[in-house]
Amino acid sequence: MIANAQRWTHRPHLGLVSLLLVALASTPAAASLRQVQHEIRGMDCAPCAYGMQKSLRKLDGVEDVQVSLNDAMGTLTLAPGNEVTFEQIRDVIRKGGFKPMAATARVAGALKRDGDQVILTTESGQEYRLEIAKDARDALSKRLQAFSEGSRILVTARVPAGTEQVQHLQARDVTGVSE
Repeated sequence: MIANAQRWTHRPHLGLVSLLLVALASTPAAASLRQVQHEIRGMDCAPCAYGMQKSLRKLDGVEDVQVSLNDAMGTLTLAPGNEVTFEQIRDVIRKGGFKPMAATARVAGALKRDGDQVILTTESGQEYRLEIAKDARDALSKRLQAFSEGSRILVTARVPAGTEQVQHLQARDVTGVSE
């Protein structure tokens, strides 16, 4: 027993290393959703827009929310480490009595290829199949080819309306991420 105690007292850095490893393991991952601009149908008064803004702000991981009654749009800026999903945002909109429509989003993740399919895998494990928007097809295809499997990328994409579970993104732009 004394020998074990002496061994640990001569290696105090082991306890510090263990503590550091536990802290790093529990550190939140980088945000998957960075920004979401979501069309919201059915808002017809200022109190409606204000109530929607307050409801969206309650999502854990939202840094800022702006809801425009005139544009029928909610813009969310998300904090690092958030785990907010498109489904959560759409659920809040529905619970407010409104209809979630299409959205434009900036989503970070790792590039994965499965045959001809390009897949974005987020830090929280969500996978989105990337469909390249027709108006950006040539340039974006070339840029995606430059990234190797596992590269961290930031995709600007359109999220179609009417889907309960978002499984694909209509990519409009892609850049590398250095985090």
